[in-house]
Amino acid sequence: MTALQMKAQLYRAPTRLAIGARMGEPGGVMVRNYFRNNRNALEINVGTYGAFWDHDRAYRQGYYKDIGWSANLLYLWRTGLGNSRNVQLYYGLGGQLNNRRYYRLQEVTLQSGQTGTAEVNVRNVSLGAVGTLGFEYFLDRGYKPLSFFAEIGAYSELVPSILHTHVQGGVGARLNF
Repeated sequence: MTALQMKAQLYRAPTRLAIGARMGEPGGVMVRNYFRNNRNALEINVGTYGAFWDHDRAYRQGYYKDIGWSANLLYLWRTGLGNSRNVQLYYGLGGQLNNRRYYRLQEVTLQSGQTGTAEVNVRNVSLGAVGTLGFEYFLDRGYKPLSFFAEIGAYSELVPSILHTHVQGGVGARLNF
């Protein structure tokens, strides 16, 4: 094996799958499948929505005040950062599905016939686009089992509240297999 072939192998990740957890928005668990080209990946995230940011925020004719759940699917592009084999930059786009209640004031009629205003909660399922930008640090030359990451991104709802935007991001760790 030549020195050039050995150097090329150092940059190639033997991993094809990663499982991790993120604390942030959305928070939860993720599974990442690395493509053979080692430049792209597909990631699925499932977890909470509205726990850190956007907890008490106006939404449609009401406001959020509790936590829901979220699932997203991202297509990622990855690249090394500088000369380091331990640090990678990644960015991606995808779609996100959320399920969360929002609360609004509504005119109601009681059994006695009187009318008044009451707060009602509305279950809301939403769908939108998501983008992310992150840095990942791999222990031991970039391709060993444990990595740590930090990322920031945004969600922009398409249905039912067009362009309701939500900041996302967090920190976490992944086990790479």
